[in-house]
Amino acid sequence: MTALKDPRNLLRTFAVALSISGALSAANSRGEDYFWSKPLIDTWSYNQGGPASGGRALAPSFAGIFLNGNQTAFETGGSVAPSRLGSMLMAFETTGLVTPSLNASRYLVNTATVTVRLQTGSMLYTDQAITPSELLAQAQSGGMTSQMPVELFGVGFRGAYQGFALGVNQTGTRFTESTNVYQSGAYVAYPIDIAGDGTYRDVTNNVTGGYSATAAGNSTAVFEANPLAIGSANLSQGQVIPNDTDFTFAIDLSAPGVLNYLQQSLSKGSVGFAVSSIHPSSQPGTGGTTAYPQWYTKEAVPLKGIVEDFVDPAAARLSLNVTLLPLPGDFNDDGVVSEVDYTVWAQAYGSSVNVAGLGADGNADGAVNAADYTIWRDAFSALGQPASVTIPEPSSGVCAFATIVAALSRRRRLNS
Repeated sequence: MTALKDPRNLLRTFAVALSISGALSAANSRGEDYFWSKPLIDTWSYNQGGPASGGRALAPSFAGIFLNGNQTAFETGGSVAPSRLGSMLMAFETTGLVTPSLNASRYLVNTATVTVRLQTGSMLYTDQAITPSELLAQAQSGGMTSQMPVELFGVGFRGAYQGFALGVNQTGTRFTESTNVYQSGAYVAYPIDIAGDGTYRDVTNNVTGGYSATAAGNSTAVFEANPLAIGSANLSQGQVIPNDTDFTFAIDLSAPGVLNYLQQSLSKGSVGFAVSSIHPSSQPGTGGTTAYPQWYTKEAVPLKGIVEDFVDPAAARLSLNVTLLPLPGDFNDDGVVSEVDYTVWAQAYGSSVNVAGLGADGNADGAVNAADYTIWRDAFSALGQPASVTIPEPSSGVCAFATIVAALSRRRRLNS
């Protein structure tokens, strides 16, 4: 610590730092609410959609699934005719509301919800997942029904594409609203889930196996997908879904890799989603129908009153509650890493925090310990502080403060 510091001044600094930190923690634990009334990019992903898909008012989601000749399995999906044949891709630019370009770990996403509105109903409602084996059994027993879940995924890119044409980084080839999803014999944008090890997986053909943009050799076996959320509405299981029903996707932030996906997206300034379902279309061998969902895009909203079927159109919406965590090592959130931050850490040493990542919990593990000291020390050292400033170690620092506080307490008791 800096030499010749008056312990009384140190304690006063200490108390102020704790007061600031406590007030900040209480405020930050609530986070800030952010809302986007429409995506800046939304497009229908379909192999016959073409570049004009971005200007469509509706984006249906449905499957292209066929039983093989002996009815023992589904035919594998390809890169041009995948099993998740129709879906809606969308992206929200977040830079106008949420500060971009921070370290991804500083974005503490408390809640995340996507809402999309159905244009046509007549399907049967469910918010329950269905596994590939259950889907196969259903097809083998007489045909897939329209009672299928609607799933929300992230978005991945292949080939030369680096992401959506949104956010702070516009280098490289970018996906715009007029980009053709299918190019050069394969889709260039696709729905992704996150495996237990945190890796992104192309789920376009997860129910049938086949082509994959992410699997080794571009080929995947059948696997059960992990959507970010399954859409829910205020309906009973099996109920016929009315037209113009909102489906809400409450994203499971506790699932492996999901929080990181959103954190990385906010740092880049845009976040992408795919609305997908395996509702059967009119396909031989599946007993399919045309009872599949069609979702309003932002292009539908100006058409209300002009197109007769567009009774109450609404674009997809995004709601986030986000806490911006302090600069690493800046435990009192004054924008500077200094010795005051060390005092905040020292006093809180050995305690837990109400919200992981707040106060002196620099590594967001819920506890204030030596690992958090290391974060402060490394950040303080990186500033190139003058040689006269000595970085204290946890043992001496914590003991020093404990001794001062104990002495002050003893003095009060003697004077009382």
